[in-house]
Amino acid sequence: MLLPLWDRYARESRRPLAALLFLLPWVVSYELWALGAARAPGPGRELLAHSVIHGLLSWFGLVGFWVPPAVLLTALLVWHVRLRHPWRVTGWVLPVMLIESAVLAVPLLLVAGLFSPPRPLDDGSLRVRDQLLSALGAGIYEELVFRLLLVAGLLALLARLRWLQRRPARWVAVALAALVFAACHFSPIGAEAPDGRLFVFLIAAGGYLGTVFLRRGLGVTAGAHAAYNVAVAWFAGG
Repeated sequence: MLLPLWDRYARESRRPLAALLFLLPWVVSYELWALGAARAPGPGRELLAHSVIHGLLSWFGLVGFWVPPAVLLTALLVWHVRLRHPWRVTGWVLPVMLIESAVLAVPLLLVAGLFSPPRPLDDGSLRVRDQLLSALGAGIYEELVFRLLLVAGLLALLARLRWLQRRPARWVAVALAALVFAACHFSPIGAEAPDGRLFVFLIAAGGYLGTVFLRRGLGVTAGAHAAYNVAVAWFAGG
């Protein structure tokens, strides 16, 4: 009985539509907070992934707070249409995705303790609630950029070049995306100062999240990343 249910859950939760419905409430919550934070006095608080998306699309004249959520929405809907999946999601799948995301965040927390003590994304100027929302958005949008867009783009490039068979190409794409993910957290793109232990941890985290993405899709991967970030912000803020 449990095995058929798990198979059904695993199949449905990987679908782009399930990922969209799962992530949408958290994206809306983050964007509403970010819109208010942008109007408040103080230093800019744009996420790494936000700045990457804005930087790329500003070349095409696409600017504004709406651009990152529009990219997420468009990418998942286009992906869903191309896969020709049914336009329905079983109701109990979404809460189980939340539980799975929390479980998959545990290895990240354990590995973080080995390489570098977990620390909040902010310098302490934000309240705990605001740090939690910022952490939530960072997890979701970094998975959009570094897993869905970058890993998928690298796979398409490797398939076109035909240098590798499909299975090795998947792991090469994950590894390259993990390196880019780690490098982008440091100056001049990111805000982190040079730190070898943190760099190694970010590569390991990127490889882990890339593996989860290949096996479980964007929804659970972004959920696990967001759950890790929120746990770090919560314990650091507490």
